[in-house]
Amino acid sequence: TSGVILGVDSPELSSSIKQAFSKRLVSKTYHAIVLPSKAPLREGTWKDNLLEKREKGKLRVVRGNGPTALTRASVERSRIGLYGLSLLKLMPQTGRTHQLRIQCALRNVPILGDKNYGNFALNRKLAKASRVDRLCLHASRIELEINWKGRAIVFSADSPLPRSFGKLLS
Repeated sequence: TSGVILGVDSPELSSSIKQAFSKRLVSKTYHAIVLPSKAPLREGTWKDNLLEKREKGKLRVVRGNGPTALTRASVERSRIGLYGLSLLKLMPQTGRTHQLRIQCALRNVPILGDKNYGNFALNRKLAKASRVDRLCLHASRIELEINWKGRAIVFSADSPLPRSFGKLLS
Protein backbone atom coordinates (compact mmCIF):
# COMPACT_ATOMS: atom_id res chain seq x y z
CA THR A 1 0.00 0.00 0.00
CA SER A 2 1.26 3.46 -0.86
CA GLY A 3 0.17 6.90 0.28
CA VAL A 4 -0.35 8.65 3.58
CA ILE A 5 1.59 7.35 6.58
CA LEU A 6 0.99 8.83 10.01
CA GLY A 7 3.97 9.07 12.35
CA VAL A 8 4.56 10.95 15.62
CA ASP A 9 7.58 11.49 17.85
CA SER A 10 5.77 12.40 21.07
CA PRO A 11 4.35 9.79 23.47
CA GLU A 12 1.59 12.21 24.52
CA LEU A 13 0.55 12.90 20.94
CA SER A 14 0.74 9.18 20.16
CA SER A 15 -1.66 8.49 23.03
CA SER A 16 -4.14 11.10 21.73
CA ILE A 17 -3.99 9.63 18.23
CA LYS A 18 -4.54 6.08 19.54
CA GLN A 19 -7.62 7.35 21.39
CA ALA A 20 -8.93 8.93 18.18
CA PHE A 21 -8.57 5.57 16.41
CA SER A 22 -10.26 3.65 19.23
CA LYS A 23 -13.15 6.17 19.31
CA ARG A 24 -13.43 6.03 15.50
CA LEU A 25 -12.67 9.72 15.08
CA VAL A 26 -10.44 8.92 12.11
CA SER A 27 -11.58 9.09 8.51
CA LYS A 28 -9.48 7.22 5.94
CA THR A 29 -9.87 7.23 2.17
CA TYR A 30 -8.19 4.72 -0.11
CA HIS A 31 -8.21 4.28 -3.86
CA ALA A 32 -7.85 0.86 -5.46
CA ILE A 33 -7.54 -0.34 -9.01
CA VAL A 34 -9.63 -3.48 -9.31
CA LEU A 35 -9.95 -6.17 -11.90
CA PRO A 36 -13.12 -6.41 -13.97
CA SER A 37 -16.19 -8.27 -12.82
CA LYS A 38 -18.95 -9.76 -14.95
CA ALA A 39 -21.61 -8.29 -12.66
CA PRO A 40 -21.97 -4.58 -11.87
CA LEU A 41 -20.28 -3.60 -8.63
CA ARG A 42 -22.59 -2.76 -5.75
CA GLU A 43 -21.74 0.66 -4.35
CA GLY A 44 -22.68 1.76 -0.85
CA THR A 45 -21.74 0.21 2.48
CA TRP A 46 -20.12 -3.19 2.40
CA LYS A 47 -20.61 -5.27 5.54
CA ASP A 48 -18.80 -8.56 6.14
CA ASN A 49 -17.81 -10.64 9.13
CA LEU A 50 -14.13 -11.47 8.73
CA LEU A 51 -12.14 -14.15 10.49
CA GLU A 52 -8.34 -14.33 10.66
CA LYS A 53 -6.81 -17.77 10.02
CA ARG A 54 -3.25 -19.07 9.80
CA GLU A 55 -2.60 -21.38 6.88
CA LYS A 56 0.88 -22.80 6.38
CA GLY A 57 2.31 -20.04 8.56
CA LYS A 58 0.63 -17.26 6.56
CA LEU A 59 -2.20 -15.04 7.71
CA ARG A 60 -5.40 -15.31 5.68
CA VAL A 61 -8.66 -13.52 6.27
CA VAL A 62 -11.90 -15.19 5.25
CA ARG A 63 -15.60 -14.53 5.54
CA GLY A 64 -16.62 -16.12 8.80
CA ASN A 65 -17.84 -15.68 12.34
CA GLY A 66 -15.40 -12.87 13.16
CA PRO A 67 -15.75 -9.14 13.80
CA THR A 68 -17.74 -6.95 11.41
CA ALA A 69 -15.89 -5.02 8.72
CA LEU A 70 -17.63 -1.97 7.25
CA THR A 71 -16.50 -0.03 4.18
CA ARG A 72 -18.19 2.67 2.10
CA ALA A 73 -17.38 2.01 -1.55
CA SER A 74 -17.95 3.97 -4.73
CA VAL A 75 -16.79 3.63 -8.32
CA GLU A 76 -14.79 6.64 -9.52
CA ARG A 77 -13.98 5.29 -12.99
CA SER A 78 -15.07 2.01 -14.54
CA ARG A 79 -14.04 -0.40 -17.26
CA ILE A 80 -11.03 1.58 -18.39
CA GLY A 81 -8.58 0.58 -21.07
CA LEU A 82 -7.81 -2.72 -22.71
CA TYR A 83 -8.26 -4.75 -19.52
CA GLY A 84 -11.44 -3.08 -18.22
CA LEU A 85 -9.94 -1.95 -14.91
CA SER A 86 -11.91 0.20 -12.46
CA LEU A 87 -10.88 2.76 -9.86
CA LEU A 88 -12.69 2.47 -6.54
CA LYS A 89 -12.85 4.92 -3.66
CA LEU A 90 -12.92 2.97 -0.39
CA MET A 91 -13.60 4.47 3.03
CA PRO A 92 -13.20 1.86 5.77
CA GLN A 93 -15.37 2.45 8.83
CA THR A 94 -13.57 -0.28 10.77
CA GLY A 95 -9.94 -1.35 10.77
CA ARG A 96 -9.74 -5.09 10.26
CA THR A 97 -6.65 -6.88 8.94
CA HIS A 98 -6.70 -6.99 5.11
CA GLN A 99 -10.21 -5.52 5.24
CA LEU A 100 -10.24 -3.70 1.91
CA ARG A 101 -8.39 -6.44 0.08
CA ILE A 102 -10.71 -9.22 1.23
CA GLN A 103 -13.89 -7.16 0.81
CA CYS A 104 -12.98 -6.41 -2.81
CA ALA A 105 -12.14 -10.07 -3.45
CA LEU A 106 -15.44 -11.19 -1.89
CA ARG A 107 -17.24 -9.01 -4.45
CA ASN A 108 -15.29 -10.53 -7.36
CA VAL A 109 -13.30 -7.33 -7.96
CA PRO A 110 -9.89 -8.19 -6.47
CA ILE A 111 -7.35 -5.41 -6.16
CA LEU A 112 -4.80 -5.50 -8.95
CA GLY A 113 -1.49 -6.91 -7.72
CA ASP A 114 -2.94 -8.57 -4.60
CA LYS A 115 -0.76 -11.63 -4.06
CA ASN A 116 -3.03 -13.10 -1.34
CA TYR A 117 -6.60 -12.55 -2.53
CA GLY A 118 -6.17 -11.56 -6.17
CA ASN A 119 -6.48 -13.09 -9.61
CA PHE A 120 -2.92 -14.40 -9.83
CA ALA A 121 -2.87 -15.16 -13.57
CA LEU A 122 -4.29 -11.76 -14.53
CA ASN A 123 -1.95 -10.03 -12.05
CA ARG A 124 1.06 -11.62 -13.80
CA LYS A 125 -0.27 -10.80 -17.27
CA LEU A 126 -0.95 -7.13 -16.41
CA ALA A 127 2.36 -6.72 -14.55
CA LYS A 128 4.22 -7.99 -17.60
CA ALA A 129 2.23 -5.83 -20.06
CA SER A 130 2.30 -2.62 -18.00
CA ARG A 131 5.56 -3.06 -16.07
CA VAL A 132 3.60 -2.15 -12.94
CA ASP A 133 4.05 -4.92 -10.38
CA ARG A 134 2.56 -3.70 -7.10
CA LEU A 135 -0.54 -3.85 -4.97
CA CYS A 136 -2.75 -1.12 -6.44
CA LEU A 137 -4.10 0.13 -3.11
CA HIS A 138 -3.32 3.73 -2.15
CA ALA A 139 -4.04 5.62 1.09
CA SER A 140 -5.24 8.91 -0.41
CA ARG A 141 -6.38 10.79 2.70
CA ILE A 142 -6.50 10.63 6.47
CA GLU A 143 -8.34 13.02 8.73
CA LEU A 144 -8.54 12.80 12.49
CA GLU A 145 -9.73 14.84 15.40
CA ILE A 146 -7.71 14.72 18.60
CA ASN A 147 -7.87 16.33 21.99
CA TRP A 148 -4.44 17.90 22.43
CA LYS A 149 -3.66 19.84 25.58
CA GLY A 150 -7.33 20.64 26.16
CA ARG A 151 -8.07 21.71 22.58
CA ALA A 152 -9.82 19.88 19.76
CA ILE A 153 -7.52 19.76 16.75
CA VAL A 154 -8.37 18.41 13.30
CA PHE A 155 -5.46 17.08 11.28
CA SER A 156 -5.61 15.92 7.68
CA ALA A 157 -3.14 14.77 5.05
CA ASP A 158 -3.62 13.94 1.38
CA SER A 159 -1.53 11.95 -1.08
CA PRO A 160 -2.12 12.15 -4.84
CA LEU A 161 -2.56 8.94 -6.78
CA PRO A 162 0.77 7.45 -7.87
CA ARG A 163 1.91 7.74 -11.48
CA SER A 164 1.56 3.99 -11.87
CA PHE A 165 -2.20 4.36 -11.34
CA GLY A 166 -2.36 6.88 -14.17
CA LYS A 167 -0.40 4.54 -16.41
CA LEU A 168 -2.78 1.64 -15.71
CA LEU A 169 -5.92 3.74 -16.12
CA SER A 170 -4.97 5.47 -19.38
